[in-house]
Amino acid sequence: MRSVIVHPARTDFQAKSTTFLAPVTFSGTAVAAAMVPTRDAIVWEDGETLSKGEDWTEFTLGCNTSGRQLWLQIQSGRLQIDWAEVVFDNGDAQVLDFAEKTHGPGTYCVFDAVRGRRVDHVRVLARAKSDEAKVMLQLLKG
Repeated sequence: MRSVIVHPARTDFQAKSTTFLAPVTFSGTAVAAAMVPTRDAIVWEDGETLSKGEDWTEFTLGCNTSGRQLWLQIQSGRLQIDWAEVVFDNGDAQVLDFAEKTHGPGTYCVFDAVRGRRVDHVRVLARAKSDEAKVMLQLLKG
């Protein structure tokens, strides 16, 4: 068992995880700059800043938006991620296993199977491996 700091959600979310789909393993490959989504392709984005002093931190980002793919952008610092849980409006929960690997700045397509479904919220368990790490999640148009 580990201690976890929980950042309070800044928005309300409606769905509760009721059905857990088979976990998906995150490959961890950053995309080339030419492949990064353009601003007009993004229908939702939100982020969090983690500090090294907090150690393992759970944060929840309310989405309530339909889209096609979920992207993760580490804007600065280094981030060790354990898992992310994408919760859809019907209660289906897709766990993305990051295997506690550390990632540096870059943009990553973390889940390309949203397929037009409405994402209610995304929970993440991670920790900054630098003094501070800024992370952004983005949902692309469906």
